[in-house]
Amino acid sequence: MKTTITILVAALCWILAPPARAAVPVIDLPVLAQVLQQVYLNTQQLEGLKEELRRLGDPAGISPSVARDLIQALARTGNGKTLDELQILANGIAGVHFDGNGLYRIPGELLRRADGQEIPRTFDEYRKFDAIVVGRTVYESVMADTEERRQAVRQQIRSALNALLRASTMAEVAKLQAVLQAHSAELAAIDRERDAAMARLSAQHIQNQTDADRQAMARAEERREAFRQANEKFG
Repeated sequence: MKTTITILVAALCWILAPPARAAVPVIDLPVLAQVLQQVYLNTQQLEGLKEELRRLGDPAGISPSVARDLIQALARTGNGKTLDELQILANGIAGVHFDGNGLYRIPGELLRRADGQEIPRTFDEYRKFDAIVVGRTVYESVMADTEERRQAVRQQIRSALNALLRASTMAEVAKLQAVLQAHSAELAAIDRERDAAMARLSAQHIQNQTDADRQAMARAEERREAFRQANEKFG
């Protein structure tokens, strides 16, 4: 800007005091002053536009490192399993032998009759108990995995906040704000993974309890039918 004004002033001096042999055109000084003033205003506006563009920044040229960390975090998969997968993994023998680190008494593989005879147990009937154990194991795995991921996301959020405080352009601020929103969504998704793992464990327990109620109803129905037959026989 200073260079432009200097050139204009030099040109004005040349016009007002030209060489002796040059033909001097007639110059309207008020008009020239207006021209110089307009040039100055235009130069000021141009400098203001340059500063505004610098503040806005170039979105295409900004790639925060915290965004790359977020993309890698989103690519990780959890350790959860569906309820069907938990039931498929359940094993009847494991259900019989589970002792809860010594808290529970193992029924044993043989069933003793009233006459003292021992016969093998039907292990398939104990699969539903092992399904609970498998579900708890998977839940603990999910908790460990999600805790590691939560801490990583929290560290990334701190890095993004520090980068946001250092941001010098609106484009950089906008991208970092989007990254922070994505981090918040990732934290919420991790918490939902934990809730889903617990919900599957609770669902299996409910199914087990429902089956226990069903078996009790079936036995009661059998006893009623046996009692009815006995009455008819001795009637």
